[in-house]
Amino acid sequence: MLVADREGIVRHIGRGASGLSAAAASIRELLTLPPPTIRLPSTSLDFGEDVPAGEARTVTLVVRNTGGKDLSITNLESDLEGVTFSLTELTVAPGERATVDITFTPAKSGPFSGTITISSDDPENSSVTVSFSGTAAIIKPPTISIANTSLNFGEDVPAGESKTVTLVVKNTGEKDLSITNVESDLEGVTFSLTELTVAPGDSATVDITLTPAEGGPFSGTITISSDDPENSSVTVALSGTAIVVPVNPRADFDNDGEIGFSDFLAFARAFSTDNPTFDLDGSGTVDFPDFLEFARNFGKSVP
Repeated sequence: MLVADREGIVRHIGRGASGLSAAAASIRELLTLPPPTIRLPSTSLDFGEDVPAGEARTVTLVVRNTGGKDLSITNLESDLEGVTFSLTELTVAPGERATVDITFTPAKSGPFSGTITISSDDPENSSVTVSFSGTAAIIKPPTISIANTSLNFGEDVPAGESKTVTLVVKNTGEKDLSITNVESDLEGVTFSLTELTVAPGDSATVDITLTPAEGGPFSGTITISSDDPENSSVTVALSGTAIVVPVNPRADFDNDGEIGFSDFLAFARAFSTDNPTFDLDGSGTVDFPDFLEFARNFGKSVP
């Protein structure tokens, strides 16, 4: 008689009555498998010394079954509030292992500790415990800091032309600062960025461009919105003076009342000559300074 185990390995070969008796004994041995046996590679878990208070931190628990039958985990629970599990019921096959993610969200700063109780059908250890510990720390929230709470464009901004100043935003907190909007109550102001993220300890710059429509002093504010819990909205004052630059009527070469593209074509043809019509600065040569004077008047109307 042949007796094989469940993997097909022959465990006994016998003949006659004695062979049958021995075979029966082999069968009984094979049928009497060892019970499920729970084993924990580690009986303590460390969440670390820097768990941000109010934020979740996850560690992994490993459970092994060193027995001969399936191990049934029927429950996992903790005596510390704020602990959750990825699984509370599972089955571990003989010789196998399983993992359970354990997540803790501390409500306040300071050291913490507790235990996890694992219930199973291990007849020798139906309830085993794992200790855990760590320290929750207060992480400073994002904090906006503005280098200058006022920006001046100067006293000589040409009306109808653009001038740019730079705003510096710093994050003195310990979490990313999210700038959600930048806006102004002053007409003609535009921004290089209106949304950005500033890492802890870093700074970012935003270019602010103003194109005043007319001459005279101007003022306004910029409002910066962010996720700084203490200062979700901060303002920066703007000021300056726009000047009206007189139009040079000589730049209207075709005398149509507008200094435009046709005047530019005529100027380009005369460049590097001594044509007095296009020599706007009277230097005797139509050169780059004349071009700058023409460009300053380009697009304007002659009164």
